[in-house]
Amino acid sequence: MAAGAVVLALVAGCTASPGEGSRPSPGGPSGEFGSREPDPGLKLEQARGKELIVRETSGEAGADLPVFTPMQPSYTVHFVCSGTGDISLEVDGGQWVSHPCDGVENAAQRITGKGPQAVSVKLSGSAAWKVAVADGPL
Repeated sequence: MAAGAVVLALVAGCTASPGEGSRPSPGGPSGEFGSREPDPGLKLEQARGKELIVRETSGEAGADLPVFTPMQPSYTVHFVCSGTGDISLEVDGGQWVSHPCDGVENAAQRITGKGPQAVSVKLSGSAAWKVAVADGPL
């Protein structure tokens, strides 16, 4: 498959070395660079046991995740949000995947060339979210 090609796979389930980034504004993400405690009701069970290249990060507003460089030819973003509206993941300023904020955990895989990657979280409506990025496929 050519470098830069995208494969999108969504997985929804009802079962039960961080990059660098700047400090978000209040109401922004928490995790390695924020101060807000993650919402204990939002869980990323599918990410458990995976090699995380961006650890669990949460917020109540849109945010840019720290830039990361996957070691494998793909990475998987695990995400969940609860509230009104949708959560959208953007790569290189363009929408990649969007999902309702229904409290169900999801995952999206992206096949990419080598080099730094940047993912942004966008919200429509009012919601709390949690995201983690794992190296490799789903």
